[in-house]
Amino acid sequence: MVQLSKRKVKPEAMYKMLSLLFDVLGKQGNKKSFNIIVDGLFSPVEKTMIAKRVAIFFLIIKGEEWKTIRDIVKVSLASVSKCQMILKNNSEMQSTLNSMVDKKAMGIFIEELILMIFGPGTAYINWKNAWRRKKELARKKAEIL
Repeated sequence: MVQLSKRKVKPEAMYKMLSLLFDVLGKQGNKKSFNIIVDGLFSPVEKTMIAKRVAIFFLIIKGEEWKTIRDIVKVSLASVSKCQMILKNNSEMQSTLNSMVDKKAMGIFIEELILMIFGPGTAYINWKNAWRRKKELARKKAEIL
């Protein structure tokens, strides 16, 4: 759980701190450097929380049902609802994520994530639909390559 000081930071100082954070995270040229920086900045719990939140955003943009998102990302419906409200009130974030989802590779990544949880052989799912989704994913991958 995050613990913040009760003392408030001035908005100008917060802006400068966020700019510095952007410079540290945004200027990394490769995933290895990025991972090293993130490992130093965030605790394992914070990294998990941020990764889950980003996954929820992408799945909401993709149009998945809340219960499906809850099962895939292992969060509460309240967390999904909170992310939905953030997206609804932040048009810049929504347009950025939409443009990323439109890229075929990101779409395939999200479909692989869903298939990993609800793929053929998983209990309590429609296997016929699961195999159909798996075949569609294989076809889409073949088109990209």
